[in-house]
Amino acid sequence: MTNAKESSIMPTEAILQLLENGKWHYLKDITEKTCLNRYKVENVTKFLAKYSFVKLDEAEQKIKLDPPQAGSSRESDNWKTKRPLNSSHNIRCDFTTNWLL
Repeated sequence: MTNAKESSIMPTEAILQLLENGKWHYLKDITEKTCLNRYKVENVTKFLAKYSFVKLDEAEQKIKLDPPQAGSSRESDNWKTKRPLNSSHNIRCDFTTNWLL
């Protein structure tokens, strides 16, 4: 198991892996599970929300995947299966590192 800081996994991919189950996730939990700093998690999630890949509830500070609507350009691009997330990248936080992003 690796965390996003220590592996070649990109922050966006680490966050999307957590969201694959389609449930709501609190940004605080995503920060803890990916070992990314709060600023990076907020930027990535705002980007994903801007382009309608996720639903972002800013009041509750939570996020979930937003599946493409029928007939949308995202659906025709097959956005979720075009480059499937590698499930072999298990995310684990190792708090012994002193790395800063």
